[in-house]
Amino acid sequence: MTKKLPSDSVINLDHGGPKIIEPYWQKMGDKCTAVISVWQSLSYFSDITNLCWFLEPELAEEIRRLHHLVANTKPEGRYIVVGTGSTQLFQAALYALSSPDSVEPINVVSAVPYYSSYPAVTNFLKSGFYRWAGDAYTYKGDQPYIELVTSPNNPDGFIRETVVNRSRGKLIHDLAYYWPQYTPITTPQIMISCYSPSPKALVMLGHRQISCWVTQLIHDLMLFSRPCLMVVEKTSLTMEEASWTRDGSV
Repeated sequence: MTKKLPSDSVINLDHGGPKIIEPYWQKMGDKCTAVISVWQSLSYFSDITNLCWFLEPELAEEIRRLHHLVANTKPEGRYIVVGTGSTQLFQAALYALSSPDSVEPINVVSAVPYYSSYPAVTNFLKSGFYRWAGDAYTYKGDQPYIELVTSPNNPDGFIRETVVNRSRGKLIHDLAYYWPQYTPITTPQIMISCYSPSPKALVMLGHRQISCWVTQLIHDLMLFSRPCLMVVEKTSLTMEEASWTRDGSV
């Protein structure tokens, strides 16, 4: 049954909201209910044997299972780092790929049209390690740079590849939309620095709570994973692990 909207309805093109699928989850009832005991997840340490020691093992298992099922990336031999949102992990990725000993901040570019939040988020902390440098198509110079490659792209949905392609460049592949509800999954993406937010998959399934938890499947331990993890640790020493328990259940 199609719901008739009032003639003065407003469509918000700035922020998405999965309320459209609320009836589906109402029909699901208690099938995805997670019961969390009072004593559960009291410690800061979820798994002391893991690089990301605050990651709930059950959530890590479900993240890998989901990627295997969808086949949009290969989780084998990679590390998962979780944080309190995509913005935090984006900042962590920029820090991990920057050069702390450099005199000048590393330039960050992306091909237009790019995700509208990239410039603001890159410059928000006024970091001395990185700075926004604009359109990758017009980027000049032989200094080190970071290129953001979003594929499928936000806002136009096109499949993207690198643009600058210079020897001193570093890449962040934003795979937020490389999920079957947005594009056919033709091959698993295997990138060195792979930014693969899970909310875009699970929010569209109606699980709003997971929108504040993002994963990064990280290939290189020393050059990327540890600096990235350090940023998450310092900016959110403790995290609400009960959310992850619920996320893993869904």
